[in-house]
Amino acid sequence: GIMEHAMPSRLKTLLVDTLRDIDDPEEAEARLHALLREGVEEITESPEELSGIHAFFGPTGAGKTTLIGKLAKTAADRFGGDQIAIISFNDQKLGAWNQMQLMGSQLGVSCYRATSGEMLQTILRELDSHACVFIDTPGVEIARQLETIQQHASEALAHLVVSSEIARATANRLFRTHLPWDSVNI
Repeated sequence: GIMEHAMPSRLKTLLVDTLRDIDDPEEAEARLHALLREGVEEITESPEELSGIHAFFGPTGAGKTTLIGKLAKTAADRFGGDQIAIISFNDQKLGAWNQMQLMGSQLGVSCYRATSGEMLQTILRELDSHACVFIDTPGVEIARQLETIQQHASEALAHLVVSSEIARATANRLFRTHLPWDSVNI
C-alpha cells in the first residue's frame, strides 16, 4: 500500500526498510508511528503556558479563529481576561470582525482591529503590559501577511494552522517556501 501514496522517495525507502520484516499490521503501525514521531520536533510550550505575542496564519477555514478562541480562554483563565487581547489583522472577510468581537466579549478579553502594519505596531505598543496577545490573520496572501507581521511585530511567534485535509498545492506553498513557522497546528 505504501508505494501508491505520493511522498518523497527517501521517505518511501525508509518506510519500506522499516516494515520489511514485519507481518503483523498492528506492529507495523506501531513501528511507523514511532519512526515518524522521531522526526517531528516535540512541542516545548504547552497551551497552558502561552504568553507573549502570537500570530496565527493559514488558509481560510483552517480554524485560526477557533484555535485563538481556545487559547485566549486558557490564557484568560490563567492571567485574567484583562491581561489578554485579540487583534484582527487585515481581515476583510464579511462578518470576521463581528465574529471576533463576539468571541472577545464572551471570553471577557479585549478585541482590536488593525488594518495595516503601522496600526498593528501602535496597538501592540498600547498592549505592552498584557500577558498574552493573539493576532488573527486573513487566509489569503499568507506569505505577505507573515512578512508584514515580522516587520511590524518582530517579537510575535508565527503559528501556521492548516486543516488535516490540506490540498497538496497549498501544502507545497506553505512548507516548501521555507516560511519560518514557530509551530504548525493541524
